Amino acid sequence: MNSLVKTIHGYYKLRIRVYKKLVPYFNRLEINKSLKTKNKSEAKLKATLILNKYLTLKLYSELNTTEEYLKTSCQTFITDILENNKSTSYKPLQPTHTYIKTIDDFCLYYNSKDISLTTRNSVLSFFQSVFIHLINKKSEVKETTLNDLIKIKNIIENLPSRNLKQYKSVPIKKLIEIKIKKEDRLSFGRVESCIKYIKRFFKYCESHQIITYNPATFISMTSTISPLEERESYTKEEMKTLLSIVDSIKDENKQAIFYTLAYTGMRLSELWKASIKSKNDIYYFDLTDKKQILKNRSSYRIIPFHDILITKGIHLILPLALTEVKQSSISHYFSRNIKSNVSCSDRKVMYSMRHTLATQLKYAEVNPLVISELLGHTHEGMTMGRYASRYPLEILKEAIDKLVYN
Repeated sequence: MNSLVKTIHGYYKLRIRVYKKLVPYFNRLEINKSLKTKNKSEAKLKATLILNKYLTLKLYSELNTTEEYLKTSCQTFITDILENNKSTSYKPLQPTHTYIKTIDDFCLYYNSKDISLTTRNSVLSFFQSVFIHLINKKSEVKETTLNDLIKIKNIIENLPSRNLKQYKSVPIKKLIEIKIKKEDRLSFGRVESCIKYIKRFFKYCESHQIITYNPATFISMTSTISPLEERESYTKEEMKTLLSIVDSIKDENKQAIFYTLAYTGMRLSELWKASIKSKNDIYYFDLTDKKQILKNRSSYRIIPFHDILITKGIHLILPLALTEVKQSSISHYFSRNIKSNVSCSDRKVMYSMRHTLATQLKYAEVNPLVISELLGHTHEGMTMGRYASRYPLEILKEAIDKLVYN
């Protein structure tokens, strides 16, 4: 309750209900401040100045500011504004927003958000294990310039994947000094994610009035090739070679996962979120659970098991495999042990199996709408419910079985 009221003598005064977190420092529930004027315009101006300073205190109380700071600032407000009317002399202490403190506050805030565990852990890990080492921890966030962020972006682009054995225990400061081989560097997608995390951090700082200028607004990632060129499909011969390598893997859990990716076109992240179900003697992957966070609306779908997967008993092996194998280890195993023996093209990676499935089904003259649904792609002209397939399971099964790599 903030209101401008007139006394019986015609003078204006400002009434403010003290915010609950500030009550212990004000030792009162309501503020009544005479503005010593009968002119309404002048009263509004004086009230606005006082309210702005009061609202600043209220904001600081929400930012986990130290008790000592709040106590001092509230006392200054009471002495200079309420008692002596020295409104022009009121200068509340400005809390320090160093990187080390602000990153801690941001991580605390982000940890409370209702988002997937994978995303939360990725964001927190980036700030606590990477970003904190790329800046001066004791410097003020508000002093950061666009050039500072561009330098940080350039450093991130040249960092290696931490999952590669030779870099796992090397400190970030040391990695910055090392000339990392191109093939060991973070992927374009991973760097892009890091830039998005930085943008989220500075957006948080902006919304909490820690900064007035947001330098992260102007940093971005631009690929030199089109999305279609970023990854390239494998040929049938390459897929035949790829699957023969998979067959030679002694770990049947990894075998099951690679075969599943090859014959479903699922994104790696989706595989760990899918449930295996059966209907009318057809096994299928169920990605319709609305509690799961998927890439987009069309990602909520069902994918029948290909006959090859059933023949190899993967519907029986996979549930245990997904509990024993870490998601991150699959892509790294593929890069180290499979890719180089299949193709030397930088555009042919594990994700290319998804493109390959789409291409081969197209060659098999499968309806493009059915292909889009199997892959979870959006497609013009498709009218789909969010958590259900547009096509019957039997139609999808017939389509997926047209996939032939041999």
